Amino acid sequence: DTALASEPVEEARVFQPSRADVDFYAWPVAAEFPARYQQAPLSDDDHLHEAYLLQHEIVDSGSISWGAIAAALSLTFLMVVQYVWADRYHLAQYASWRPALEILCKPLNCELPLRRDLGQVEIVEREIVRHPYIADALLVNATFVNNADFAQAYPLLQISFSDVSGTAVAARRFQSAEYLAVSRDTSAGMAPGEQVRALLEVIDPGERAVSFQFDFF
Repeated sequence: DTALASEPVEEARVFQPSRADVDFYAWPVAAEFPARYQQAPLSDDDHLHEAYLLQHEIVDSGSISWGAIAAALSLTFLMVVQYVWADRYHLAQYASWRPALEILCKPLNCELPLRRDLGQVEIVEREIVRHPYIADALLVNATFVNNADFAQAYPLLQISFSDVSGTAVAARRFQSAEYLAVSRDTSAGMAPGEQVRALLEVIDPGERAVSFQFDFF
């Protein structure tokens, strides 16, 4: 009887787990460990004290990100186009930029200003006389030619009068619509080799004016 009574006590000692040494709050959550720790028993080579983030290695494949390169090139191209578009009126004066700007403006239906090279505009004839019909007025005649190999805009024409010491006593600038002897459409500009005649009526600056000068702007 004594032996039979002791058997249940022995079974309780074997199968009933002890909870005294288990700390559920200290035990790490399974999700914090790599998959290999969750799917297979831990071996002697595994170290639980190493954090997963420290064990995780990023493998560099060495491949080139063509998408990033394409995006960078596209942004660079857009920046160049924006700069050219904003400064197109200035760049259009250069022979090296002009063809590219014309190609760019063609689909956009934009107009470029005519090229200007005042160094290629030469006065071949000039004369200032008293006006035959108006008192205290002068009649100005001038002929200039476009020596450039391209059509360029009509320039501003300035007439200056100076005294014997070279000091200017009077000056005025004229638009093409004011000095052209014959009314014409100036939007096309002066053709290469074209001669332009300017005819103006100006107020006589007085006896102090002994010389005159023509300039283009």
